[in-house]
Amino acid sequence: TKSDPKWANINLVAKKLKTLSLVSEELMEDSAIALGDFFAQEIALAFAEAEDQAIFNGDGTSTYGGITGILSFAGAGSTVTAATGNTAFDTLDLADFHKVTGALPRYAVNGAKWYCSQQGFANSMERLAHAQGGVTRTETEQGSQLSFLGYPVEIAQVMNSTLTAQTSTNVLALGNLAQGVLFGDRVAADIKTSEDRYFDTDQIAVKGRERLSIKCHDFDHASTAGPIIVLATPGS
Repeated sequence: TKSDPKWANINLVAKKLKTLSLVSEELMEDSAIALGDFFAQEIALAFAEAEDQAIFNGDGTSTYGGITGILSFAGAGSTVTAATGNTAFDTLDLADFHKVTGALPRYAVNGAKWYCSQQGFANSMERLAHAQGGVTRTETEQGSQLSFLGYPVEIAQVMNSTLTAQTSTNVLALGNLAQGVLFGDRVAADIKTSEDRYFDTDQIAVKGRERLSIKCHDFDHASTAGPIIVLATPGS
């Protein structure tokens, strides 16, 4: 029996990120380090953090350029709630994480990763792994591998890192971002300098600019699990 593929339209609207820094002409002339390379690195890091904030924490407001990220986008079908009382990273148990892996659709398993903060990883996944016994001296000295229950762990430091109890809060995610998030890059990080605008103050302006769009899709359904599953703490 023949079957036809079906597509849905996903609209990417480019958002603009900008930075502006001033440096004195004397510093540019006398500096022993390559200030151009320094600014390029700092601007790239600033853009990368803004992208991560939007992808994971975006709530659709102007703070995130109108982008809704993973933790806010996940529907009820793609949200797993931890057991009653497990309201902090150090109270999450293996059953909570097994519920998450069990909810992930089979088609999303290949390429799936855990996404959480370093604090979240250390106080939940790493804590649970060490509690299982069989921990060697080397593992204790060097720490655990960044993996848990068969999936790699990707540290996203912009994600929730609160270690005290927090109710009804999305704290981490497991999934295949390639199947649930589109990232469009209209203009890659572009850096320009100007000696004209601040001519009277002997300053050089360094401007960074990037145009991009981020769109989550296919895991906002009320009852059907999508390619990304979010773990939430219970209401009490």
